[in-house]
Amino acid sequence: MGRVDLNLSSNDNIFGRVVVDGSDSALPDTQFFPDGSGRHVTTAAKGSYTFALLAWTRILSPSLLNTARIGYTRNNNYQCACLPGTTGGFGIENLDIWLNRDKLPPIPSQFSIIPGVPFGGTLGIPGVSLPGGHNGPGASVTGGSLNDPLRLIDNTFTYDDSIQLSKGSHSVVIGGDIRRYQENAIQGIWASGSISWNTIQNFLTAGTCGSGCSGFPGINVITTTGVSSPPDIYRGYRQTYGSWYVQDDFRMKSNLTLNFGIRWEKLTGPMEVNGKAATFKDVVKDEDWTQLGDKPLFDSPSGLLKGFTPRFGFAYSLDEKTSIRGGVGFFQEMPLQYAWSLTPFYPPYSDRVNVRNATKWPNPLVGLDPRSPAILSTRQPIPVDPNLKYPYAIQYNLGVERQIAENWVTKVSFLGTRGVSLLMIDNPIQPMPILDANGVRFVPRNAPSINPKLDSTRFYTNIGDSRYGALQLRLERRFSNGLQFSGSYTWGINVGVGALGLDGGQTPRGSGGFQVGDAWSYKTYDKGRVQQDVRQNFNFNYNYELPVGIGKKFGSNMSGVADAILGGWQINGVISARTGLPVDITGGGYSPTSFCRTCAIRPNLKPGASNSPVLGDPSLYFDPSGFEVVPAGYFGNLGRNTLEGPKQVNMDFSFFKSFSFGESKRLQFRSEIFNVLNHPNFTAPASTVFNTDGTQSPTVGRITSTTNKSRQIQFGLKFEF
Repeated sequence: MGRVDLNLSSNDNIFGRVVVDGSDSALPDTQFFPDGSGRHVTTAAKGSYTFALLAWTRILSPSLLNTARIGYTRNNNYQCACLPGTTGGFGIENLDIWLNRDKLPPIPSQFSIIPGVPFGGTLGIPGVSLPGGHNGPGASVTGGSLNDPLRLIDNTFTYDDSIQLSKGSHSVVIGGDIRRYQENAIQGIWASGSISWNTIQNFLTAGTCGSGCSGFPGINVITTTGVSSPPDIYRGYRQTYGSWYVQDDFRMKSNLTLNFGIRWEKLTGPMEVNGKAATFKDVVKDEDWTQLGDKPLFDSPSGLLKGFTPRFGFAYSLDEKTSIRGGVGFFQEMPLQYAWSLTPFYPPYSDRVNVRNATKWPNPLVGLDPRSPAILSTRQPIPVDPNLKYPYAIQYNLGVERQIAENWVTKVSFLGTRGVSLLMIDNPIQPMPILDANGVRFVPRNAPSINPKLDSTRFYTNIGDSRYGALQLRLERRFSNGLQFSGSYTWGINVGVGALGLDGGQTPRGSGGFQVGDAWSYKTYDKGRVQQDVRQNFNFNYNYELPVGIGKKFGSNMSGVADAILGGWQINGVISARTGLPVDITGGGYSPTSFCRTCAIRPNLKPGASNSPVLGDPSLYFDPSGFEVVPAGYFGNLGRNTLEGPKQVNMDFSFFKSFSFGESKRLQFRSEIFNVLNHPNFTAPASTVFNTDGTQSPTVGRITSTTNKSRQIQFGLKFEF
């Protein structure tokens, strides 16, 4: 890290900073090999981060200040699960899958999925999954990551300028910024393929168990982005962002200040610099991709109010001890990399397919034409809506603050957020449900997709919404007589379809956006508590200088030696507690791939049973007996995210001791104890109730890890002079 401060004159200052950081890791992973040789694959990951900033601040007049900044950020990360001696083949122009192929072990060919990609090659290890809980919590026999190889190089260039003007009762800020985003990526997701066996017998007999199988012989599902040859998975995307803003803090009266602001912003659609981009103009009707060439994946959205987002706030002093503050604002979220990072899988470069009920073994894909009807009908594209909108939120708050004693302040606030046009993953060609004799919706087995040329799709589009409201109470004792503390309590509710805060939405049911379960009734089936919904949250912090020592309440006349031992101590602490995050109970008891393809099936809730049957024991956190298997083709009647996850409680404590040397020197000893009670905070339990064969999952309700560490104690010395 380097930093420079340069005063060119009394009115001009230049500030610069450069930060360069790097890391690498290697994780040995024992693989499943038929010869029992115990060969190893190492997942190697490397990363580097560079940040540079140059800022120029100029005082133009006593009331006018200008600040200009130019910056550059670079992230360079890659990983690969490779056999020792291989490099992973991270060539930018052409991913060299044949690199070091002579070093590959003689693994039987049936473990190869894509022709030309050996098992254990530099594209990664195929994933193999088995039904009935045989895989354990990891759900994979082989340890090869479906994400390998992965390389992401992100370059961001920024320039911004702001002017601050103070004139009478107005304090005005005017500014704008321009950002250029560059992403060069190799994404090997599904590049080596994965196999899902319908029975353990099929796996052990290489798909030839015949009539002895419970089900049909062969492979349940093969998922891959290459059929007859390895996929081309390198892309280079570019986007440009621009904005300007104006804000005025207007002191209208001595006890009333108003804040007015407006911001305009726009983002170009991502363009692939090599012309390797395509989309579905209409995923419901189109039979194939439309190649885009030098056109962006989606048009630049016009945004809310043609790109304008207003804000307003006020602060009003009712009297010397009471103030009222409030505001409302509109905020847009730009559809950056998270919105389209999984979109490069389309022909002729690659094509994500889901081949079901494959009976040919070994080499199940050899000889198949990737453009044949048998393959085209298995496609599962991941496009982004060409008419994408900016997700946005309306945020509002109102609070009253009151001084109730000389050093005591209390505050009551109400705040809320309304999320609109949130990004979600939809399957608009999901087979259409019909009504059974009892008027209940279900999907007949092997019902066709709405678009018969496609199997299903993960379609990124703006169909989500969310609502958050909270009441917040705060009590604070300002520092006096050596004591200060503050505590806050929040009661809130956050519900909707989707969730605001979309980073992570690129994965189904991710931390932000998530995949729709029932595309035909998502506003009811997928509505529920959002992932960030914390109903109650309490925080308390304090610090207290013990009143012992020379000049203190106790021991003011003690000797210097006694003061050095007993005086100058300070204790500090932080206490936090909150209710658990919601957990979605899944596992309806059948595989939905022949009914609604990629949808999530939740179990049925038995009459009179609780939808959040918390027991609290880590070995069985909730009672699964209140749920039952869903008949094939039906959606479970259990709501989304009904289970209350484990609560989180933590207490940190520290104590300091200061030694003074003259008037300008001080030595401080400090001891900090994290999780002082050594209290375990548990992660969410395994929430899949039934396996796809209808049997209860052996891991249901089990918690296998914690979110925090055990008690940690550290000591330190600090010398001030």
